[in-house]
Amino acid sequence: MTPPSACRRPYILRISEPLHTSLKNYLAMATNLTHAQRVTRLYRRSLKHLLSWCVDREYWRQEALQLRDRFDVNKDVSLKLGTLLLEEGEREFEKKKHPNPYTLPTAPGGCMWERYSPPPPHVLQMTSEEEEWLREWNNVKS
Repeated sequence: MTPPSACRRPYILRISEPLHTSLKNYLAMATNLTHAQRVTRLYRRSLKHLLSWCVDREYWRQEALQLRDRFDVNKDVSLKLGTLLLEEGEREFEKKKHPNPYTLPTAPGGCMWERYSPPPPHVLQMTSEEEEWLREWNNVKS
């Protein structure tokens, strides 16, 4: 007998076409970011992933202050050294990021994403048989 976990299909994240297009555009723009924008995004991503690691808010705040100190120490370095530090920081982030980060329920990939999306218009149109049935129903009621 096979265990139930062996019978499960792997989970595939399905993304709507407009979201997929906007993600592709975002990734294309990410290659043209300035140094300051890359540093800011690394800092924000690090804070968000830190929230996934630290559930207790007080502990998270201490870790966030230490993270901010690490960024502030290297604030006034040359651009060449800053670029090297940034690349090292991005590698460290990729190595230490949370494997299953917290996602807001209504955000893309969250448990409520597109839960109540409106039906496509062609589903709402009645067929000729349904229109005939509705006319007959209205005649019976009146």
